[in-house]
Formats: sequence, structure tokens, C-alpha cells
Amino acid sequence: VNVRRSCGLLVELHRLDISVLIVLEGMPVPLKRDILAKKRDRRESAYAEAMVALAENDRKTANAKFSEAVEYGPDLCMAIVEQLKIQCRYVEGRKMLL
Repeated sequence: VNVRRSCGLLVELHRLDISVLIVLEGMPVPLKRDILAKKRDRRESAYAEAMVALAENDRKTANAKFSEAVEYGPDLCMAIVEQLKIQCRYVEGRKMLL
């Protein structure tokens, strides 16, 4: 996922006066290791199915499977936060996206 594109979407939502709530979790706890592994396996499987569908020119199925294959993980969340810090400015005592 492109971080700049994600930040651009957030900026555009702000300009449209749409509030966005972003929840960033900390690092995964050891108790979730099995759950996270299953999610990763599902994403990898969905990606493989999407590639097959794309090769068969079944774009509807490919798009659906590609959507299942995407996750916003901790690395992407931190990259988005860093981009937001760059794009945020104080306006009239409030932090605003510009």
C-alpha cells in the first residue's frame, strides 16, 4: 500500500470535513501469534487466488481477492503517522492537515 496515497486520502477526507479515527495498535502480543499466523496465511492464500483469477481475466474475483490480501500492519501504520506529522501544521492553535 502506498503511504503517500493513504495520507493523500486522509487529507482529502479532512478537506471534505470528514473526521477520520485512526486506531494504531502496539506490537503484537505473544498470545496472538497463532491468530496472526492464520491471518497471514489467509492473506497469502487470497493473494494466490487473486493472481489465478487475474491470469484467467476474471477481474471481479481478482479485485475481491486482492482486497482480502491487504492488511494495514504496524509498519504501514507508523509510516502513515510519520507522513501525517510532515503534513500537519498548526492553524489558529489547532493542529490541522494542510
